[in-house]
Amino acid sequence: MKKIFLILLAVSVFTSCSKSDSIDEQPPQDKSCKIQSFTHLLDETNKGSYDEYVSTFYYDSQNRFSKIENKYKNRIEFGRFIYEANTIKYSEDDLEITYTLNTKGLIVRSDSRSPYNTGGIQVNYTYCIFRT
Repeated sequence: MKKIFLILLAVSVFTSCSKSDSIDEQPPQDKSCKIQSFTHLLDETNKGSYDEYVSTFYYDSQNRFSKIENKYKNRIEFGRFIYEANTIKYSEDDLEITYTLNTKGLIVRSDSRSPYNTGGIQVNYTYCIFRT
């Protein structure tokens, strides 16, 4: 479930990309425009016992996600983003996702791999413009 949430969050946030730069991992300073953290409750056993799951977001010098720190129970997991010319690569302990971008910096495809799904998952994205 957390993998699906992370994928949806990443897809909704990414809008642009540029060539690789060094990443200065700093907690966000400008609290008016950036997601600082996200907290939700998980019930893994479906028995009505919820545990807090906290994601803290870090940004590079170009205000792009550079790292996500996830705290759940007594575990801390890190996910990292690497920006290249037309891709964004995300990796954590058991998940790797490559997002392919178009010339406008929008995600047009994602390829996921994990030890739990040896075939990988590919998703294609399209964008619609609604005019009123």
